[in-house]
Amino acid sequence: MADRIKKAKERETSFDMQKTKEVTVTPYSEEELIALKAYSPLSDVEKNIDEAERYIDAMLNGQIEIKRKPEPPYPLEPEPDLKSTEEISRFEPKDIHLEEIPKHTDIHTEVFTVGEKFEMPETDNVKTEIFDLAVDAETIETVLHSEKTDAQTDETVDLSDLQKEFHKKEKEDKTREEQYQGIEYTDEEQRYDILATLRSRYLLSKIRLAVALVLAAMLFAVENIGAVRELFPSQTAYVVTDWVLALACSLLIFDRIGMALKTFFRFHADVDTVTLWSLIFSVAATAVALLFETSESTVSLYNFPYAVCVFLNALAVFYTLRRDILSFKVLSSSHSKLAVELHDADEELPVETVEFSETLSQKGKTYGTIRSADFIDDYFQHKSEESSVRRPLSWFLPACLLIAVLLFFGAYFLEKHNVAESIAVAYAAFMMCTPFSVFVAYCYPSYLASRRAYSYRSAVLCDKTPENYRDIALVAFDDTDAFPANKAKVRGVRLYADRKIDHAIHYAHLAYAEIGGPLASVFARADCHSEKTEEVRLREVAKDGICVLIDEKNIVIGTPEYMEEQCFETHFERGDEEYLGNSLKRIFYLACDQIVIAKFYIQYVPDTDFMDMARDLCAAGISVSVRTADPCLDDGVFYHGKNNLDRYSVRIVKGFQTEDDERKCVSAGSAGVISLGSIKDLMYSMLLCKRIENVRRTNLILQAVACGLGVAVMALVLFTGNAPVMLSIYPTLYQFFWLLPIYFVSKIYI
Repeated sequence: MADRIKKAKERETSFDMQKTKEVTVTPYSEEELIALKAYSPLSDVEKNIDEAERYIDAMLNGQIEIKRKPEPPYPLEPEPDLKSTEEISRFEPKDIHLEEIPKHTDIHTEVFTVGEKFEMPETDNVKTEIFDLAVDAETIETVLHSEKTDAQTDETVDLSDLQKEFHKKEKEDKTREEQYQGIEYTDEEQRYDILATLRSRYLLSKIRLAVALVLAAMLFAVENIGAVRELFPSQTAYVVTDWVLALACSLLIFDRIGMALKTFFRFHADVDTVTLWSLIFSVAATAVALLFETSESTVSLYNFPYAVCVFLNALAVFYTLRRDILSFKVLSSSHSKLAVELHDADEELPVETVEFSETLSQKGKTYGTIRSADFIDDYFQHKSEESSVRRPLSWFLPACLLIAVLLFFGAYFLEKHNVAESIAVAYAAFMMCTPFSVFVAYCYPSYLASRRAYSYRSAVLCDKTPENYRDIALVAFDDTDAFPANKAKVRGVRLYADRKIDHAIHYAHLAYAEIGGPLASVFARADCHSEKTEEVRLREVAKDGICVLIDEKNIVIGTPEYMEEQCFETHFERGDEEYLGNSLKRIFYLACDQIVIAKFYIQYVPDTDFMDMARDLCAAGISVSVRTADPCLDDGVFYHGKNNLDRYSVRIVKGFQTEDDERKCVSAGSAGVISLGSIKDLMYSMLLCKRIENVRRTNLILQAVACGLGVAVMALVLFTGNAPVMLSIYPTLYQFFWLLPIYFVSKIYI
């Protein structure tokens, strides 16, 4: 028996060693199989199979009783018929409402790792504070399934801190909505809602403008046409009617008066403050006339100029909303936008500092870079910022008020007028001296600039934008902006050391792909090896050359001067002098592993639009820099034809353009001029800011002259004795007279 077992083991061993051979096993008797089983221990799988076979045999022999599932005491519902809609609706799940969950139950939420057993605590009080938080499902999912950075510590989520943070964010959002009139553009999905809001306000402003015009016409008839005045049965009815019409004008712009009150308590003045002070004078003068005038005296009222003030205020809102709609259409476009992003001159400028040191060293000067952005945020926040251009009103209005008070005392003590007549003189003086032209002077130039920029597919976003771009001294461009890739050409290639042209072009492609520029696209189109499989590493970037490591091969590209400095042999040939100096043509050598293998003849052509734009920028006092890492580009490329760098501040500086891959969102405060078109459209829109500033300075001078002449006119009228009988149309005509030069100056210069 032992011999048979030994032979069986030998046969099994031979089968394992030679699996490709067939092994023949002689049949065993039942006794030999039992002995063989006893000798070979069973594995776990074989034991489980034996137990399962014994369990099935016992069930079949009746040794184990089979327990069947009891029948339900109620009949089961039949399967739904999928073709019947009514049958399917019976089997739809019922809705579960969160209101049915007790409000004072507790849910204990703990952070647990994968594979760890999680057990709910045995308690009837399950907290549901998480349902009291108005957070979205994504926030709850993040809290419950957040991954721990340290697997050895278990942190418990404190829902009270989450609730405090949420309420704090909700409070900040509410404050922002109140500050910016209920809107702030934070998502592209808000585009149509905000446009609908602006258009509804625009329609309301048109209605308000029409009603203000009607009320002004009615007050003109009441105060300046004698036939209409005689229709009133008494002086009291005349004064009350005039007062009611004036108060009706105030109701049209009650929101603007409310904003003027807020600025007044902050000791600021705005165009709405003019309307507020005019309203105070109107109420005071009309109330005094109603209390002190008798039926025999002649009442002089000046609420018609106040109605004109209300009309001009409504006109300013009308133009502002039109400008906002044009700007927001460009700002909220889904297309990529170009923007001029402003930077302080104090920031480090590693490239432009040396070349433009005299320009940027001046106090308050800023510089701009061309940015590509997908989204412009903080628009309404920037729009609500106060502009310094309205600061003169802070001393214009007190000066006019002081003049009105002095004329009141002059009329009362020197001319011996009564209180009502003296108040009327002071009211007329205030309406004559206060520059109503501020309503048009501030909003109309901005509206004209926005309409002009909109024709360039651009936008000047806010009132403060021209002020921000006032001190810009430099604009930095990329080399592809000045030298388009479609105008750069490879005029010829000369090979050395028995190298192939496709290898030289391939190396040039990989090198220029690292530094960018117009030649990067040119070599990319000419390279036969379209797939980049080599490892490329930029080692050195000099003014006239670069060094790149390509698959452990040292590639050097540079001008003839640079290559000679690096001890490479250059080959000067007839005609190479055309590619030197002030010319559009350039030469660079390509060396591989200390051997010059190719010589490239390149021609650059500056973009015509860029050169025209650069001349206009320089004429406006703004320098232009073209940043590049191309060793062949220098200032001499600009010297051709009519271009002369001695007349224009245009320079090529060596360096890389700043990366903005992670900065696709730009704030409206730092980039107030944006465009959906070309860089030329963007620059001309930015130059509109300079024009707006010039027009505003001119308008400020006109307002000061109008105020001074108004004082002289009112003093002359008072001391000639014509002040009590002066009609209200005269201050109005005086204000309209000064509106004309402001209107024409804005039209001409913008």
